[in-house]
Amino acid sequence: MDLRELKNKLRKVKVVYLAINFGGLCAQVAARTFFRGIAFFIPVKKNRILFRSYEGRGYTCSPKYISEYMKNDDTYEIVWSFNNPEPYDDLRRQGIITVKQGSLKYFYYYLSSKIIVFNDLLEAFLPTTENQVYINTWHGGGAYKKWGMLLDWNWMGRIRYHMTHKFNYFLSSCKLYTYYAAQSFDVQEKQFIDSGLPRNDILLADSTIMDIKRLDILSKIKLESNYNYVLYAPTYREFQGSSTYDIDFSELKQNLEDKFGGEWKILYRGHYYLENDSDIPDYVINVSSHDDMQEVLLVTDVLITDYSSSVWDFGLLERPCFLYTPDKVAYESVTNYCIPLEEWPYPFALTNEALGQLIKEYDKDKYVKRLHAHQERLGIFEKGQACPTIADFIANIIK
Repeated sequence: MDLRELKNKLRKVKVVYLAINFGGLCAQVAARTFFRGIAFFIPVKKNRILFRSYEGRGYTCSPKYISEYMKNDDTYEIVWSFNNPEPYDDLRRQGIITVKQGSLKYFYYYLSSKIIVFNDLLEAFLPTTENQVYINTWHGGGAYKKWGMLLDWNWMGRIRYHMTHKFNYFLSSCKLYTYYAAQSFDVQEKQFIDSGLPRNDILLADSTIMDIKRLDILSKIKLESNYNYVLYAPTYREFQGSSTYDIDFSELKQNLEDKFGGEWKILYRGHYYLENDSDIPDYVINVSSHDDMQEVLLVTDVLITDYSSSVWDFGLLERPCFLYTPDKVAYESVTNYCIPLEEWPYPFALTNEALGQLIKEYDKDKYVKRLHAHQERLGIFEKGQACPTIADFIANIIK
């Protein structure tokens, strides 16, 4: 049983769960006070920037793309935090400092960096100080499923969430995201930068650049360039855990070949909270271990997902996207959405048969028209210039 399964079981015993949460919150507040005292004696280095993605799980998402854009400027000292820094020799050869997440060295760089750029959350037990600037890139675009304080949390959950999301600035993909995220993080809308997501600049690049990049990524992931690829990427459910939700991979492959022609291969990517699924057929290629989801999206011809905000990113490519949502009723009872699923431009199916029918009836012109109307409704900020925008923003802080 992993930690999340244990957490879900404890939730059913409310008194025990609340007692554990209260004890944890008290410990975090005490640790926060301790580290605040230590921070008083550690000077902040003006040109130091600490990056992290998904709590140290990899070199990916918007922090990666900002770091890549800025790494050749000797003005900055760039530091990355990883759960396992060993595989990142290439970053160290480029002069980037890598530290182990949660180590003493990590705490030192956390307390001494002028700029902190995360796509997730701050540790509840670490303080935020007035002479540091905290930038949250977040890890999802658009405004789809609810999160944070948009959910029905108890007072302890709200306090802890506030402690872990006490950023100075947030990056926004669209106007509606800003509206909901301000409520979710309990912050003001003026703290949001209308830049789009840096990770999406790659999806809005010139077609020639994207073609070259695509071949490079295919080689990196060891995929053949003469196939079409469909990606199945279900999101995380706290109430269910790891599953492929009985999707019929064989039928999916046949439906795609009948509709679009050519030879197709299926890619699978599980949510980063979960272990790789063991019930994936041998002919399905598991790309869950590849750090960068944007690179996987770039080589994907059709996306099958459910409630994941990856639909926002993939929509920028204007390629077909279908939602397979057999647990729609259960999901809506636990999480629900900012915008009803029926109003998303991506057609959804509750069964494998219905998914096959959606693929059969796909009309590119109608789909792209719906997609553009949806992006306009949400007030899209994506222009493919987020990296230079944020780099300039950081440069102005450091001056």
